[in-house]
Amino acid sequence: MNTPAESKVFAPYSFNKPITNRLIARIIGCGAEAATEFQPGDLIVGYGELQEYLTVESTKKAYFQKLPENPFNLDRELFLAALGPPGLVAYASFYKLCQPQKGETILVSGASGAVGQTIGQLAIREGLNVIGVVGSKEKAEKLLELGFSSTINYREPDLTLRLNKIAPKGLDIYYDNVGGEVLEAAIENMADSGRIVACGFASQYSTTSDKQYGIRNTGLMVAKNLKWQGFSTTPGCWVFDYAEEHQKSLQQWIHDGSFKPILSVNKGLESALDSLADMLRGKHMGKVVIDLTSDP
Repeated sequence: MNTPAESKVFAPYSFNKPITNRLIARIIGCGAEAATEFQPGDLIVGYGELQEYLTVESTKKAYFQKLPENPFNLDRELFLAALGPPGLVAYASFYKLCQPQKGETILVSGASGAVGQTIGQLAIREGLNVIGVVGSKEKAEKLLELGFSSTINYREPDLTLRLNKIAPKGLDIYYDNVGGEVLEAAIENMADSGRIVACGFASQYSTTSDKQYGIRNTGLMVAKNLKWQGFSTTPGCWVFDYAEEHQKSLQQWIHDGSFKPILSVNKGLESALDSLADMLRGKHMGKVVIDLTSDP
């Protein structure tokens, strides 16, 4: 269960109620009020219950928008991944908070996930030395195929020492998706005046606050003159200032093949539970998408 503080960020789900999630759907009917913005047949994207058919009250229509223009006819699943919130979060935070400079070294945790692999590919485009943190040989091989400079497996011992051998001059940027021991190892290996961007803490999501991993070397934030910044995507957040640029750039790069988004698509509502569990166990690559229909 979430603590009161955690619930301000992650609203708890209700028992015996459908889980809400980001989704793409096709409208099959509209009430009078919704008809001013939507028409039957429109593809929309937004937040709703995970079910095959959904009725949206007029008070919640603001949760949905028409699918963005898709001039290259890209797979619509991408609008839940690289062209959706994970891609926008990665794009905006990379350019605003990471402030990348060609030749710098960046460590990306959760590097095979939806946000991590986007950060990695953006960093490659900008000429950075990109190190991806992964949990398996298969994921490491895939990231190297995408152009990552190197990878490091967090499941193996002596993470801090191994990271030092890969980046002996230190890390200029650490993009943190997991928190915990990986964050501690990154802090130990940061270069002077390095930047840490806190996007998530996946290693601690299933752990109560009193049992979460305590970072023991935060004193290095002062000694190394480090900058450590988190962010969230609340309404009006600066992240959305990058929305148009993100769509234009990523759609073009995906179309010309210079950006290769990774998705794990599972079929059917019955796959939802295993999909979530496997994602938290680190078994999937990229964004996990559940396809509830074979409709073209």
